[in-house]
Amino acid sequence: MNYQIESIELNGFTGMWLNDVKHFKMTLAEITTLILGRNGCGKSRLISVMNPLAAHRKELNDGGMKRFIFIADGERFCVTSIRKGKGIKTTLENLTKGTVLLDGVNPTVHNKLVKDMFKYDHDLHDVLTGNVVLTKMKTPERRKWFSLLSESDLTYALDFYKKSREHNRDISGSIKSLKFSIGKLRPTVIECEDDRNATKARLATLQKDISTIDRMIDRAGNVDDVNEATLTGIESVLDSISREVMGLNLVMPESLANVNRRTLENELLELNVNYKNTLARVEEIQERLAKAIAINNVDTGVIEKSIDEFREYIEESKAEFHLYPELYSLPESLLLQTHRQSKQFCDVITEAVSVMTTSYPLDNLPKRVESLKSHINKLTESINLHKHRESTLTGLLKHAESITAVECENCHHSFKPGVHEAEIAGYKEELGNIADTLLGLIKDEQNTREKLDIYCEFTRVKSNYEGILLFQQNNPAFIPLRDVMDNKKVFDGNGGKDLAIVTQYRTELELACTVSNTITKLNNAVDELALANAMQAEDTTVLKSMYDSSELALTKLSGRRKEVNSVLNALDTVEREMARGDALNQELEEAMYSHIKTSNILIENVKVEVLNEHRQNLWDLLITTRQRFDDMERERLRLEDQELQLDELVARYESTSKVVKAMSPDEGILAKYLYQCINRITDLMSNYINHIWGYEMQILPCDVAEGDMDYKFPFWVKDAKHVNDDISEGSKAQKEVIDFVFVLAVYRALGLEQWPIFLDELTSGFDEGHRDEMMVFIKQLIANGHHLQVIMVSHDPTMHFKLTHADIVILDTAGITVPAKYNKNVLIN
Repeated sequence: MNYQIESIELNGFTGMWLNDVKHFKMTLAEITTLILGRNGCGKSRLISVMNPLAAHRKELNDGGMKRFIFIADGERFCVTSIRKGKGIKTTLENLTKGTVLLDGVNPTVHNKLVKDMFKYDHDLHDVLTGNVVLTKMKTPERRKWFSLLSESDLTYALDFYKKSREHNRDISGSIKSLKFSIGKLRPTVIECEDDRNATKARLATLQKDISTIDRMIDRAGNVDDVNEATLTGIESVLDSISREVMGLNLVMPESLANVNRRTLENELLELNVNYKNTLARVEEIQERLAKAIAINNVDTGVIEKSIDEFREYIEESKAEFHLYPELYSLPESLLLQTHRQSKQFCDVITEAVSVMTTSYPLDNLPKRVESLKSHINKLTESINLHKHRESTLTGLLKHAESITAVECENCHHSFKPGVHEAEIAGYKEELGNIADTLLGLIKDEQNTREKLDIYCEFTRVKSNYEGILLFQQNNPAFIPLRDVMDNKKVFDGNGGKDLAIVTQYRTELELACTVSNTITKLNNAVDELALANAMQAEDTTVLKSMYDSSELALTKLSGRRKEVNSVLNALDTVEREMARGDALNQELEEAMYSHIKTSNILIENVKVEVLNEHRQNLWDLLITTRQRFDDMERERLRLEDQELQLDELVARYESTSKVVKAMSPDEGILAKYLYQCINRITDLMSNYINHIWGYEMQILPCDVAEGDMDYKFPFWVKDAKHVNDDISEGSKAQKEVIDFVFVLAVYRALGLEQWPIFLDELTSGFDEGHRDEMMVFIKQLIANGHHLQVIMVSHDPTMHFKLTHADIVILDTAGITVPAKYNKNVLIN
């Protein structure tokens, strides 16, 4: 895949803090780009961010941005990373197709897609830009990179050989251990074979005996809840029944022998009827006698006077019903009930009339309340928006005023960087307008809330009044008040003048209760006068004589009733004694049957107990015998299992021995293929070095001992007899050239020859001759088309002249030789 950098743009980049660079944009128009500048101006930091990966939040200030445009396989792509607060959001676009592949994702998601699409990640970038070098790598890093470059995991193959050899040794030890165990176990198993067969036969006999006893126990049965205490209890019941039978009188008395119960019961019924009739007669005569005495003593003049007074009061009261004349004709009970409830519902109505006395319109209250609430919500939302804008403008104004003014070196004009005076004035003017608007909105909100409270109170009292109407809708004593209030339209907003309607209602209701009670008294007095005038007094002497004779007959009937009841009670007692005797005889027979049955059960229980004891002894013997047989059987099975294991281990040992031999680094597959990949890489590196270096230098492959690869790469210079143990022991220049050719090997092994090559202060440790050779070699790489772009950081002024047609970028002119032309395709603010 071809990969070429087109441009990079940075805002708020932390790597160029030395010169306070706010904005940087560079377009790579030439094959070679040379980046110059004094130490610390951000050259290496610039190379570190020239990649399609997402920016790290430490690379950008808050609000900073990185835009990186590159070409891959002929298509243009753009990566845009923006820092907001502590987070980074990245967008990936295909400019050729006009599509957005990722939009505002986190760096992890972006970097994963970049690796999948372009095979580019931080590890590769660190090696290509020289942040990670071969001579400083630890063993795990070298293993990772050489495995990647060789396209084969040699460590795994060596580890497999090592583990196979160790596994083969373990199998050999297991075979020896099993043979020793089988040698000890086999004689024991063979000697115990006859004993094992006898034990097996004994087990069968014991199981048969136990089954026979189980069948005997099942036939005998066993009742757990029957014991000697049960039998003793039954005997106690028999003794109790016998004593009770001895105490009963089961002989009919001679005085009752000829008594006919049916005759006595019929006589008793007749006596009860006569007694009831005679008693009613006595009470009637007694009542007539009392009335006769009372009528003879009644004064009709007093009654007539009371009637006149009642009628006069009633007529006078009619004139006092001014608003509610309907109450006059209602029943007294209904009026009294309504009067008891009147205080509660009259208070509710009075409150409603008082509250609804207002100039506010009272029609459609629910709709008005909802409208006020909606208006308050809109006002609140508007207030919050204006407060938020006010807070934002205050922060901007505070920031603008806090910036220190600077003076231009050329014209000595004083100004605040990034801030215009008109902008500050605009902030202040807008803040003033917002303050005035907020004042009006808050006042409007307060007034609306006060009006909402009033309408909520209207709704409450009206709801209470409507509840009274619903509760009293069928009460005739309440309907007059409702009708008057409807006619007067007391809820039209001026109800305060109609409060007397409610007060008058209570007054007339109380008057109606009094008048109704007086009418009741009048009716009673009229009835009493009519009765007194209609009745004539009876002769009390005759009534007294009739009363005395009826009392005597009642006494005789009562005495005969007692005699008949006494005889019937005696008959009942005798019959109960005889019935109890019959019941006791039945209970006695049942108890005797239970006694016989319980005795038989106790005998069977004893038999079962003996059988269970014998069965338990047989079970104990069976368990012991079975345990002995199981032990012998386990020994036999153990011997068979160990013999099978031995056969399997012998077969596995033969197989693994063949694998170990085939994988051996001395004579197997590893010996043939182990070094080929690493040899190819080290030979490639040595070949590159010998194109650059003035004397021969050879890098050797790492050593393999006992199946382990140490990843130390020895090297020799001029004389193959004098070998250094590892490339990390070379001089600064030697290590620098080794690290450089390793990067070239990475490009070639991974197929990245058409990618940009990064050279960060290469040849800093070289002598002049080797530096010239290196530049010639780089030109050859470009001429041969191995790399489409070279991006180089250097402090050597001679590099300006050796790299012809190079696009020179200078980040800081201080301390360096400045060429005639530079920064043609660069914008620095």
